[in-house]
Amino acid sequence: MGELTTDLTTIDRAGQVLARQGVHCRAMSAHLEAHGSLHGSLGLVLLGLQPYADAALGTGRLVTDTLARVCDTTAYCASATFSAYVTADESAFDRLRRLGGDLDAGWNGAAAPVTSSPIGPADSSAPSSWGSTDSYLWESIASTQESVVEAIDAARGLLGDVSAWGGTGDAVSESVDATSYLVTPVASANVMEDLRWSAGLLLGSVDWVFEQLVGYSMLEELIFKPFAGDPRGVEKAAQAWSNVSAALQAVAANHAHLVSTTVTGWSGAAADAFRVSMAGISGALLKVAPLFDAVATAMGAVGLLIKGVCAGIGFGLRKLSQLLIEIAAELAVPGVGWGVLLATAYWKVETIFSIVRLVYTLIESLFDAIASFADAQAQAVGSLAIVEDLADGVFRRAGAAVS
Repeated sequence: MGELTTDLTTIDRAGQVLARQGVHCRAMSAHLEAHGSLHGSLGLVLLGLQPYADAALGTGRLVTDTLARVCDTTAYCASATFSAYVTADESAFDRLRRLGGDLDAGWNGAAAPVTSSPIGPADSSAPSSWGSTDSYLWESIASTQESVVEAIDAARGLLGDVSAWGGTGDAVSESVDATSYLVTPVASANVMEDLRWSAGLLLGSVDWVFEQLVGYSMLEELIFKPFAGDPRGVEKAAQAWSNVSAALQAVAANHAHLVSTTVTGWSGAAADAFRVSMAGISGALLKVAPLFDAVATAMGAVGLLIKGVCAGIGFGLRKLSQLLIEIAAELAVPGVGWGVLLATAYWKVETIFSIVRLVYTLIESLFDAIASFADAQAQAVGSLAIVEDLADGVFRRAGAAVS
């Protein structure tokens, strides 16, 4: 029979870490609700994307809400275990004190029962550059891996050999502050400014003056957004999904951290069962996080293509304005000017059709991106199945422990 060791402080602090993970998961759900939607960001071309975006948002929130309940349940079980041990210790302490008094044995008392030991802040948090508009979305995703890589590596393979687990000797603590990744998304500041000047110096200048007088960009509000959508809104929504993916990986790292830091102070069958559960939850979260990244990447692709469509429209407007200026100049010169107009008429018409074909090709690419987003939304549904299986196991074990 293996040695049984129970350090109540270890159990207490583990419960506090798990309670924090529930708070993090609820913050993820709120983050998606506030920033992960595409409402108000879609133009005429992308109306077909709205149902997929709404479905992905609903699934993402259901996943994070379910994970919050899972973390709350594991935290409750740890807290209940700690309370039961403390109650037993207090009862034994009182009995020994009364016995010592009855025997008049000069008993000086024993150590007082353990009280709760609050954990401090997390050992690490998101990099200071997290959420910066200077990096591309996929660079942000990569930096997530770097920031929690050690704790994530510790989670992999933990279910393989329980006997190989060894304690770190460190006190139980939270490894990563998951909520620190949930920064308010910020889109690139110069997107619409670049699109304005893609329409050419003449139209860009007119639009700039119009904005100074009226307060909004005519090209942006009357042409780009109604037709192709707002790339900034899509970019921010993509960043929100990437933020949640990073936070999920941080929560996975925190569960993995509990495996190594609870070994020294807590051993026995119950302790091993706890660590198996923590490793299982960590592994499930590591499967779910990439599916949120898939949604973020698909949204990012849509945002880039919206910029392409808007740039194509701007290019078309510039060419059309140049053609109109040329035609006006040629019509102003009777005879020679009219002759030049007739001689170049075919080229002008061909230029107009080329512009139309360019915009049409870009729109087709957007429809392809919508199809890719549908695939990403299906992957998000797959993440729900993983979390539901995880929750079912945790809730069953918690119910059995209570009964």
